[in-house]
Amino acid sequence: SNKLFITAQGPCFCSSGVQGVVSALFNTDHHSTNALAAKVSSHISAGYYFQWMLHWYGAVPTTNATTFRVRVGMASNTVVANGGASRNMGGVSATTLTIMEISA
Repeated sequence: SNKLFITAQGPCFCSSGVQGVVSALFNTDHHSTNALAAKVSSHISAGYYFQWMLHWYGAVPTTNATTFRVRVGMASNTVVANGGASRNMGGVSATTLTIMEISA
C-alpha cells in the first residue's frame, strides 16, 4: 500500500521562561487526541527565535479526504508562530506542512 511522508516546520518565538518546544502531528479524522508523531525540539530561553521541525512516515490512513494538524507549544509559556510581537523577515517567514504520497 502507499505511504505518506509528512514534514512540518516553522519558526517560533518564546515569550518567557526556559522550556522545550513540543510539536505534534495529528490526523483528526482518525483520532483527535492521539498524535501520529511528537518531538521536543529544544530548550529555549525567553526572547529567542527557534525553528522546529517534525517528520512522520506511515501508511495512507484512508482513500477519502483527511485532515492533518500540527500543534506547537510549551508547558506553560506562550509560543508565537512566524515571529514575535512584530513580523520578521519582512513578513515572508512561513510555517509549512508538506505531504508526499509514495507509491508502493
